[in-house]
Amino acid sequence: QFADYQPSLSPLHLFVGPEGGFSKSEIEFSKKAGAKSLSLGKLTLRTETAGILVPGLFLLFPRN
Repeated sequence: QFADYQPSLSPLHLFVGPEGGFSKSEIEFSKKAGAKSLSLGKLTLRTETAGILVPGLFLLFPRN
């Protein structure tokens, strides 16, 4: 969940999935490459709004 996310000082890369989400193999590949997943819960967004909302959440709820 987003509320549990603890950012680091390393760069953040945001990947917005296609309609229907990422495949299991895409998720496994990403995790093996060091990616961490973050969920917005049951909320489903269109790709054009998800790419705007998530960075906005990081600005709204900054972590030190």
